[in-house]
Order: sequence, then structure tokens, then C-alpha cells
Amino acid sequence: MNGAVFEASEWRWVYEKSPRPHPAAQMAIDAAVMDSVMRGAAPSTVRLYCWDRRIVTVGRMQDIGDARRTYPGDILVRRMTGGNAVVHGDDLTLSVIAPQADLKKVAEGGGVLATHDVVVRGLERALRRIGVATIRGCDERGPRGIVDCFSHVARCDLRSEATGKKLVGSAQLRKNGIVLQQMSLRPPLGIDPHGKPFIRALLEEMTSALKVATWQFAPVREEEEAQAALLADSWEIYGF
Repeated sequence: MNGAVFEASEWRWVYEKSPRPHPAAQMAIDAAVMDSVMRGAAPSTVRLYCWDRRIVTVGRMQDIGDARRTYPGDILVRRMTGGNAVVHGDDLTLSVIAPQADLKKVAEGGGVLATHDVVVRGLERALRRIGVATIRGCDERGPRGIVDCFSHVARCDLRSEATGKKLVGSAQLRKNGIVLQQMSLRPPLGIDPHGKPFIRALLEEMTSALKVATWQFAPVREEEEAQAALLADSWEIYGF
């Protein structure tokens, strides 16, 4: 602990417009931020980031052999969260990191789906504001053998109302009372997920969904960067 005390309604907003060159850097930063929140060194955090190349993140429990056969020429990076493989590149990736007890109060329930729902709700409303209507998936679990996250729509995912295609994939990790939820937003047709209109809408809708009273608009701390650099060097990576 660093002695800091953060209110449940005080959050940090980290928007990284430039990608990071190390293939495991984004996953390592999420791990370092999760550790900071766990130790009370940082408030609950929403982090938005992008990628400098095509990279496939592989779910925590997913078989790496299956992923390698599906993506033979790609760099594979292990995720902390569960679920199936996600191809990154032109997507917008979001991480929400917060104490489970705080999310439980906002979500009015502590189950995985309840906390998933309250986080995804902000994305859902932001997309609607820029003209992209979405609907939820209907299945909690997909059939066996699925490797690609976007080939199946789970109950906590979002798909386009117009095309039926999955737009948002989401996976969660809970560790020592802290929730890490990672989400990948595929660019809807004709919409730039990195554009100012959507980012502005997302900030406002996340404020409402998470009941945020105060935002710290701040980058990842130097201590988090240093920890992430050490983690990235030993991260599980294939094809790099």
C-alpha cells in the first residue's frame, strides 16, 4: 500500500493513442495496473489502447496448439483473461480494472455476468450515440472447438443489429478481489472507433454506467511502466 485512499466513485481514465512496440506490452501494462489497484496505489482504471501490428491474444486457458494451427503465421500472446483468441490490429481495446466489491455495488450483483453487463453497458450506449445499434448475444457458452472469439456471440457480447456480426468481445479475470475486464471493439462499418466522437461518447457513457464522480485523466504511472517492462520480457509469446 502507498497510503492512498480512493473513493469507489473516483476512477482513472487512460487513453493511449500510440501503440506499444513490444508484442506483450499491452497485456503486461494491464497486469501492472491490476497490481496497482490491488495494492491501493491507483484508483479503478479504464484504459483504452491500440496495436502497431496484427497480434493474436490467446485466452488464459486456451490451448496454444489450437491457436497456432488457426493462426500459423501470427504472433500469439497469452492473455490473463479467459475466452478464445482475439485478432488485434485495427480494433480499439479497452480494459476496466476495479475492486469487485465496487463493481458489485454499481452492478447490483456480484456475479460474473452482472459485472460484465455494467461494463459493457457503457460501450453499448456509446455505440448507439454514434448511430450503431447493437444487440446482446444469447448463449452463455459456445460449442466446443471454437478458437476465434469473434466466431461466437456469448451472452455478454455485443453484435450489430444491422448485420448480426459480433462487434465487441469481452473476457474477465478475478484475482484477490480485483476484476480485470478486457474488451475488443471491431470497427463498425463506416465508424472510426478511435475517432473523437466515439471516444467522447464512450467517456460520458462509462461515467454513467460505472457511476463515476471524478476522473483522473492521467497516463500509466512510471512504477506501472517499469513493472510492465519486466513482465513483458518473460511473458508467454509465440512466433516473435
